[in-house]
Amino acid sequence: MPAEGAREEASVPSSQRAALDSRQNVQDTDTIPAPADLFQSALSALDLYHPAASVKSEVIDDPDDIAVQQGQTAATVGRAIYEMLRLNTAGKTRRIYVKRRDLLRANGLQPRDLRRIDPSQGVTKTSPNITIKEHVLVINLGGVRAVIHADKCLLFEPSSASSRKFLDILCDRLRQEGAPRPGHGLSSDDDIPFPTEEKPPPFELEVLEAALMVATGRLDAELAAVSRRVSGVLLNLPRDITPVNLEELRRVKQCLVELESKADNLRDMLEELMDDEDEVRDMNLSSRPSREERRRVREREKIERGMERERERERDIMRSSGMTSMDNGYSEEQHDGIGSPSTDYSSSSSSRSGKSRSLESRSPDGEHEYEAEAEAALEEMDDAEMEERELEETEDLLEYYLQRAANTQSEAERLLAGARDLEESIGVSLSARRFEVNRLELTLSIGSFSAALGAMVAGIFGMNLKSTLEDSIIGFWGTTAGIVLCCFWVFYALYSYTRRRRIL
Repeated sequence: MPAEGAREEASVPSSQRAALDSRQNVQDTDTIPAPADLFQSALSALDLYHPAASVKSEVIDDPDDIAVQQGQTAATVGRAIYEMLRLNTAGKTRRIYVKRRDLLRANGLQPRDLRRIDPSQGVTKTSPNITIKEHVLVINLGGVRAVIHADKCLLFEPSSASSRKFLDILCDRLRQEGAPRPGHGLSSDDDIPFPTEEKPPPFELEVLEAALMVATGRLDAELAAVSRRVSGVLLNLPRDITPVNLEELRRVKQCLVELESKADNLRDMLEELMDDEDEVRDMNLSSRPSREERRRVREREKIERGMERERERERDIMRSSGMTSMDNGYSEEQHDGIGSPSTDYSSSSSSRSGKSRSLESRSPDGEHEYEAEAEAALEEMDDAEMEERELEETEDLLEYYLQRAANTQSEAERLLAGARDLEESIGVSLSARRFEVNRLELTLSIGSFSAALGAMVAGIFGMNLKSTLEDSIIGFWGTTAGIVLCCFWVFYALYSYTRRRRIL
């Protein structure tokens, strides 16, 4: 065989032999691992380096693994479309679809105002809010989100349960306003009650009251449901402490905490709103424009009357200065003559000027000016009285629902305090039971220890060793009695010791 290999190598040409040698050298060099590969293999053997895991944790090679929300960009937010229900003062509704930008532009709102009532925002579902703008009210009460004008209301999510209840309440109230509302007054002659027509509240306050009714009604309904659950828990838990009843108690406490938080948020919002008298006054959108317009007209008329009075005063000053110059010239001409006529003429001229001024003051223009000032003062007093009456009505409305929210909160706090007291009493009861179990375990441990001592003595006698007692019947009974008595004595001693130390 070596000779055949040599002959084959001899038959191969020298050029081919050189190529084969170079190729074999390359293959040999490829089979030798590099130092870096040797280092990584050593780390892998020691479980200190895992290249695949390190690459996956730092670099993402697959582009599909990058989490990007498909189909949602910043530009599409402004083109969001809301389903709304438009409600007018007659109680008629119409479903409309409005873009976000158009809604902001048409109602004079800012994006931050819309975020408070945007149905897509999760925070708005639990935070009540009443925002007063220049011409609108933005409310979020009890799941009712709306933009209120003086003559219309734009309602978000008209298909929700809160919105349907809100529409039922508001539409009935608006339809009833078409008929006159009889009130009761007293006649001036015999103090007999007589029917009068009561002025209905403004549209925006009707909408606000309906939303507050829904908000407080939801709180009352949740309170009634939780109260029934609390009553069931109070009946079951003292006599039947089971994991099911304990879990029900935990859920009831959680519901009470959420209810208290909702009522507290509503109460704080109403209190903060009522603390600002200007905001409460601006909530009346119907009378605010006319009241401001009348105030501007009065201010303009007052300024015009003041300017006219200044012009009249300047004319009087100029006229009086002209009369004085004429009197001085005449007195100089008559200086060389008799003094008495000049004196008489000056006195008569002064009396004439006084009479002229008095006549001017009693002129029809002056009387008209005084009448205008008196009418302006009366109008201002009437507006102030009307504004005060509207302010009182709005405050009474907010105060009523503030008291309802406060009552709900106080009742929820009372039930929550009862549930916590029940939980504490259950904890005390379970601790007492655990103490009884520990006492029983300790007593059994003492008994087991005493019996173990007796078993040890019996084991000693059970060994296969010769003694003088195995053949004696009296020795058997005596040893048995001694072991039993020793066990009882050890038990009594340990029991007395634990009682004396108040361990049992």
